[in-house]
Amino acid sequence: MEKSSRILMGAIFILVIALVSFNYNSLTGEVIKSKTSISITPDVINPGQKIYVTVDPGPKGVYKRACFYQAEDNLRKGCTYRVCGGSYKCLETSTFSFSTHAWEPGIHYVKIFDYGIDDYVKAYFTIT
Repeated sequence: MEKSSRILMGAIFILVIALVSFNYNSLTGEVIKSKTSISITPDVINPGQKIYVTVDPGPKGVYKRACFYQAEDNLRKGCTYRVCGGSYKCLETSTFSFSTHAWEPGIHYVKIFDYGIDDYVKAYFTIT
């Protein structure tokens, strides 16, 4: 009886360790981000209106500037001086506004360089 109870206790111990290991993020609330996310509000505007851009950087951060483009021909329409208060890299979530002046109607996007994926991350919005 002693041998079978040790085997049962060992199996239960292994099962508990496996459950905790595979559910660590949900148990602690810690989530591992892989890349930057960008959200734009509102995502449909009239020419000249401001948009508000929220940047949630990935673990290695993003470059301090964001640029805006017309999607049809990738024509750059403008850039920010700074997305955040950091030197050249932003590591914290930040929100900034940008005026679209008299841009042409159509689909536009903002792009920001993400150091974690060594590439740009984009978010789209529409001018009606």
